[in-house]
Amino acid sequence: TQEEIDAFIQSYADRIGSGEEGEGGLSLPRKIAVPGGSLNLLEAGEPSDDIVLFLHGFGGDLTTWLFNQPVLAETMRTIAVDLPGHGDSSPAAGSNVVDEIAVAIQEAVTPIASGKIHLVAHSFGGAIAAALAARLPSRIGSLTLLAPIGLSKQISRDFLTDFIAAERRRPLQNVLERLFADPSKITNDMVEGTLRFKRLEGVPEALSAIADAIADDGGQKQSIGATLSALPCPVTLIWGDQDQIVPVPQQGEIPANATFLNIPGTGHMPQMEAASTVNDEIIKTIKRGGA
Repeated sequence: TQEEIDAFIQSYADRIGSGEEGEGGLSLPRKIAVPGGSLNLLEAGEPSDDIVLFLHGFGGDLTTWLFNQPVLAETMRTIAVDLPGHGDSSPAAGSNVVDEIAVAIQEAVTPIASGKIHLVAHSFGGAIAAALAARLPSRIGSLTLLAPIGLSKQISRDFLTDFIAAERRRPLQNVLERLFADPSKITNDMVEGTLRFKRLEGVPEALSAIADAIADDGGQKQSIGATLSALPCPVTLIWGDQDQIVPVPQQGEIPANATFLNIPGTGHMPQMEAASTVNDEIIKTIKRGGA
């Protein structure tokens, strides 16, 4: 029920906010200095040189992975980050947003994780994951990308502009409902938390810059297919068949080296709508990468 989901989200938020360890060994989020500001991250799991690195999408934050990080942290070291311009991380400052965000994450994560990096990324985070993989090809153990941008031109540009424009609860809820196949999955905490985030100083400008990097009137501007095709590590792509934001790509747009999973009855948030299936696929991909 929505009440149960709300309660789970609130307990998760309370736990990471207090630094109390719970399922998956979640600890207090911490900020790491990076060029231009700081990056907020949440670490969980046993000490290891290898990590699972979670990268959320446009308008989200590290709590995007509340149904996934604790499960992976039962057996692996995990790090979820707030991308620059989101959550408690500083905004990206320059004109090449994707590269700047990738550099910030590289600067924050590589000093604290010397082994393989298994990337798990959603939507806009998929472009960041591809940029990281291009910068650190020998360090990447696997990629699991959920509805990533960059494989076709199709995208709901209206979602990006409407998300930025929504300043009140009802309009924002209407926008967020497009993320899910079942709109009732949008909880009160999601709406209120997103509103608070959008009202922070510098956030509207940061989101506008990121939206402009994602798409224009001609469709998606990023392209990650060539990068994915060149990677020697396992690549898994996961999509919901009812995704209204980044529609399922055509067969010819999917890199030949990628494993592709289409989840029925799921929208743009498979990590929340079909968490168990997604978690299983992440673990399979990581194991194929040698972890």
